[in-house]
Amino acid sequence: MRKPENRQLNLDMDLRKLTEQVTALSVDVASFIRSEAGRAHLPFWSRRAAFPDDLPLEPGAPRDRIARRIVVEDGKLVEAEVLITPHLPGGVAWVEGQPAAAVWRALEAGASREQIALRFGRGGEIVAAWAAAAAPARG
Repeated sequence: MRKPENRQLNLDMDLRKLTEQVTALSVDVASFIRSEAGRAHLPFWSRRAAFPDDLPLEPGAPRDRIARRIVVEDGKLVEAEVLITPHLPGGVAWVEGQPAAAVWRALEAGASREQIALRFGRGGEIVAAWAAAAAPARG
């Protein structure tokens, strides 16, 4: 995978992975700090207990969107469309072998969950479930 002609893809992928790991560690540390209720009154702990775990990593970005990211496909680094969600900020390219971006586009175009399941199988059902869970409540 590490070939001179892929140098920039390798660097970009490494930077993205490092960023994701630091973010995940920050969330883990904040969860640990909140679990230490006996120390909540101490300044160090109280300042850190308010880490906004439930906020999107990119506050101004749309909640769910399609973007191009570097992914591993057939053992090679390539750029591909991925679905970005608050719970998958690094993006997901495929779900059960189905392109997540294509499923998302079909949902946005108005395809029903049944149509999605017929066209994309189990992968489509999973992405449709994510979309349903992320949809704002109506009423």
